[in-house]
Amino acid sequence: MNSNVKLRRKGSNFTAIIVALVIFLIVFSVVAVVRPTPIHRPTTNHGNLISVTDGNWWTDADWLNAPIRTDTIDYTNTYNGNPSWRIPLTSVDWGVDHGGITISPSNVIVYTCWIKTSAATLAADVGNLLAGGRIGIDIYGANGASFGISDPKGLGTTTWKSNTFVQFGTNTWTQISITFTVASQYAANQVTHGQKLGTVFTPTWCTPWIQTYSSTQYCAEGGTAWFSNPQFHINPSTSIAIPSPL
Repeated sequence: MNSNVKLRRKGSNFTAIIVALVIFLIVFSVVAVVRPTPIHRPTTNHGNLISVTDGNWWTDADWLNAPIRTDTIDYTNTYNGNPSWRIPLTSVDWGVDHGGITISPSNVIVYTCWIKTSAATLAADVGNLLAGGRIGIDIYGANGASFGISDPKGLGTTTWKSNTFVQFGTNTWTQISITFTVASQYAANQVTHGQKLGTVFTPTWCTPWIQTYSSTQYCAEGGTAWFSNPQFHINPSTSIAIPSPL
């Protein structure tokens, strides 16, 4: 009788362990795709707040810590000795986002990056002004609403004259920049965290991102872009050379 009780207890313990393990795996799989809490950063310039190798980059597709899969750090294609992100355009990978950085209205933001690209793999993207490598910033409010920027003056416009693309077929390093003053309020121009387009919010944090993209061919295009020496400054000092927006 006592031995039966012990056996039942052992079985019970084993079952409990299995259940706990399953719960852990479920929770871990959920946590893996949840965006991390924004990093606290000062709003005065303390040098560059991001780098290729700082370990705080996340896949745009499913928010996994990068490098992973085809999003890799390339130590061969470098700019002035700095490694680069190698981002081929695929159905599962097309860009990486940096972890959140605290911002406030009236902050001056300067975001720069050096980009070069492979040839386009599709004829439709040869000469396409909206196909290649680009940079951008998603600005968030405490309510989860967001405003996406991918133009040099931070206006959220998308016409080719004001974008940050380096076209496919550009095999020399080309610097792209975004420079603007954070507005007091934004109206969401993309849907995030269940917040609708047009939702008004006060900016509290942002995520700089890099991306390989085609406006017409999407992941059917298989070109690659490299991104080196990204620089993100808040209220930079006058000693920092700030590229002029286009």
